[in-house]
Amino acid sequence: MSLLDALDEGWNLFCRRAADFWECGDHLTPNLSLMGLLQWRGDDEESPEETLERLCVAWERGDLVVRALDFPPLPVWVGATLHLMRAFDLPMALLRREEGDTLLLLRTAEGDRRLADPGPGVSHPWTRRCAFCPYGDICSVVYPPFID
Repeated sequence: MSLLDALDEGWNLFCRRAADFWECGDHLTPNLSLMGLLQWRGDDEESPEETLERLCVAWERGDLVVRALDFPPLPVWVGATLHLMRAFDLPMALLRREEGDTLLLLRTAEGDRRLADPGPGVSHPWTRRCAFCPYGDICSVVYPPFID
């Protein structure tokens, strides 16, 4: 599983509506764009996916270490790391943030069960998740609360 695929899964865990916007292309938020971050940090010969893997995925003493960039939000990176742990059958991994502490993620049977069947995964405008979602403004226009 590539990190980009894992980020897709992380968005699905975060919110399916946000995942829809992510799949349409993160050009909807030009100041918070993964492709923009990768463009500045990548080499001319690398694809954006190769740049993402080089910047964010490392192995230290046999442990997976994922470095979270500023975009997407941290919960998406957590979900992506959990999916990578499951794909590589790892009991733990480290998630390093550019600013902040390193998170130790442990894999459990209950966590694997929830990753396999995450449930509805849709935020509503009053949840804390929507408060820091980069697609929050667009979502409130496209998916008005009365639709639910």
